[in-house]
Amino acid sequence: MKFTKLPLPLVAFGQAFLMALYCFLVVNFINWVDKSHFGENLYGPAVMLCLLVFSAGLSAFLIFAYAIYLALDKRFKEALILVGYTFLFLLLLMILLFLLVV
Repeated sequence: MKFTKLPLPLVAFGQAFLMALYCFLVVNFINWVDKSHFGENLYGPAVMLCLLVFSAGLSAFLIFAYAIYLALDKRFKEALILVGYTFLFLLLLMILLFLLVV
């Protein structure tokens, strides 16, 4: 099955789910750094800044890479729909998580 044959809402849900999973992993890493007192020396802030740069790049890739591919293929409407669905699913996942925690 080709990736381009998948429906846009399914691709968007996959992107949003991977983004939420990555956020979960980053939060666990930050909690580990806080508990291990790793951040009390010079290396802690340096690692956090590297994590910030890495996270920005990975987040941009997860959210926008396929949409840019569609736009370069002159499928602008599909690209915008995909980004909209991705943010919608990410918002729904955040609301669901909030409701499960509270």
